[in-house]
Amino acid sequence: MSSIVAAHAETGATIRLSRDEVFFRWRFESPRSKNVFYYAMEGDRLTGYLVMGISPNNRRGYILDYAEEGAAAVEDILESVIEARYFDLLSIYDFCLDNTFRQRLKGKGFKTHSLVRIIERKLHGELPLLIRPVKETFEENDFFIEGIDSRKLENWSLKPICSDAA
Repeated sequence: MSSIVAAHAETGATIRLSRDEVFFRWRFESPRSKNVFYYAMEGDRLTGYLVMGISPNNRRGYILDYAEEGAAAVEDILESVIEARYFDLLSIYDFCLDNTFRQRLKGKGFKTHSLVRIIERKLHGELPLLIRPVKETFEENDFFIEGIDSRKLENWSLKPICSDAA
């Protein structure tokens, strides 16, 4: 998985967590979460993956991480998961999705303003992104990382796997 991420690294001035082998090993060794891994293969070569977190009742799948070579592997995996009806509900956090992937999800029936989302927002509110320099006392310029303002969500490229909730 880390080799696909490394080979197709995102570009641009954004703040992102390194999804390397060490990170994946640490994240997926967590006994607190239940995950399912889906892979797309061409012969013996991995061309994409999708990691789903599973709700306690096994009825809801949360897309936590994905990467692919080209533009069809994750979409093919999603199509297989949807057709197999492994879950009653699939979801993904809408923050930091690029517009291309967002449109691909909409093509698969994902909705931004669904009834489920409205109910969850009423029950739990919005999930905040809390940012603070680690220094005991800090100044305005301490919020900048290599010239990028860390307080603006659009300057981040995060996937749900990077969250404490994963």
